Amino acid sequence: MSGLDLWAKHRWPPWFGTSSTRRTFLFATDFGPASLHGLPQAIAAANQFGAKLTFLSIIPAAPSSTDEALTDWQADASLRTLQRLKELADNAGLDLSPELYAEFESGQLVSERVLEIADKLRADLIIMGLHDSAHTGIVSHLDLATTYDVVCQAGSPVLTVNSSSGYDLRRAKW
Repeated sequence: MSGLDLWAKHRWPPWFGTSSTRRTFLFATDFGPASLHGLPQAIAAANQFGAKLTFLSIIPAAPSSTDEALTDWQADASLRTLQRLKELADNAGLDLSPELYAEFESGQLVSERVLEIADKLRADLIIMGLHDSAHTGIVSHLDLATTYDVVCQAGSPVLTVNSSSGYDLRRAKW
């Protein structure tokens, strides 16, 4: 029985409060194949519980350059990231309108930024896809260590979806 099946069986887990409370679920992604494996579960959970799904992507630190060039780079990186998040959200089939966040590392670990945003949003659940191995050959900001840090330090439940879960993203209808 999957985690979502257990939630459905009990309808409102104790940490979600009453059914009249609007829930916020946070889906963190770096747009890599492993992190996107968490998207179908995030969509299903948000729709199942009537939660608002918030999409979050942490933008890597900017290259060193002049202040003006850095400002231009940040604006461009933020716009590109928000557009990618919007594409994911538009194809998600969510019952409620999602929120989109593109945040910069700001000298912190990616896990710290994810936790900071989760706290700011008062997220009831954090959803993250992860690699089944630390040796994937893919550069990822949401790697196993980042996910582990989030799981260990989060003030709310964290749902992790392993990329070897067998879910075929090519057949997803979102």
